[in-house]
Amino acid sequence: MPIPQLSNDPVENSKQVLKALKCVAFSSMQVSDMIKRKRERLVKRLQAVTDETELLRADIIENVMNQRQRLQQMTEIEEDIERAQTLGNPEISKELSDELKAMKEEDHREYVLLRNLKRTVRSRVRVKKGLMDEQRAVEKSMAIFNCKNNLIQNMVSTCSKTSFVSSEAADDEEQDEFDEDGESSRASQSDYDLSDLDDDIDMDVGRAVQESNNYPKIRVAQPGDDQEEEKAEQSSVSAWSFDSDSQTGSSAKDGRRRSVSFSPLPMAGLVEEDIVMHRPQVVEELVADVFALSEPPTAVTNEGA
Repeated sequence: MPIPQLSNDPVENSKQVLKALKCVAFSSMQVSDMIKRKRERLVKRLQAVTDETELLRADIIENVMNQRQRLQQMTEIEEDIERAQTLGNPEISKELSDELKAMKEEDHREYVLLRNLKRTVRSRVRVKKGLMDEQRAVEKSMAIFNCKNNLIQNMVSTCSKTSFVSSEAADDEEQDEFDEDGESSRASQSDYDLSDLDDDIDMDVGRAVQESNNYPKIRVAQPGDDQEEEKAEQSSVSAWSFDSDSQTGSSAKDGRRRSVSFSPLPMAGLVEEDIVMHRPQVVEELVADVFALSEPPTAVTNEGA
């Protein structure tokens, strides 16, 4: 049986122990088969000895019965010899004497056979007794070996379950480590994506603000009290600025971005309206608007009346 080489891995140790136990169980099964075959041979021999003993006893009984018949026949022959001698018949007397002699020889042979049969029966009885003792010993050893074999099988089953559970635990640990690595990688990827998303949002907001500043902005004053109306008659252009786009080449003039701011206009008595800019104004239009706003306020007042 190979000696298991133990290592630091408990799963591998369980496998090695299970392998050794399986080898022990296999050897135990072979020994069990040999003991079973021996027991079967003993049973067959015991049955044969029993049958032979019975036959020998039957032969002995038959021999004894034949011996009794011969004794009776020999007694009759002796009586006939006496009668023949009394009658004075020597021929019949001689024949009876020869027959009596043959009967005695046969009786001697049967007697020797009977003695041998009895001796054989006695030896068969001793053999039967020895076989019975051996059979009991084999059955006892078989019972003990079955207990050991059952213990080995239970150990193999338990070790198999333990090895299976250890393998499952190791697989679960590996799966957990893999899941943790995946979650950490996904978390880092998610953090990276969120930061990128924040940067993109900031860039989009900044771009939107910049683009909104590129268009001209018009501020309209609401009607107020009398002083504000008097001050509103004098309008002036607060500021205008032009922002040129340095990134464009030949289309720099068409792509210029502007921003114009106006002071409150003399729009007393008018409601506030939303001014919708359909397209950006060019420089000429802006200049014309500035000159129109710089006219005397009386003209604007009369026109408003």
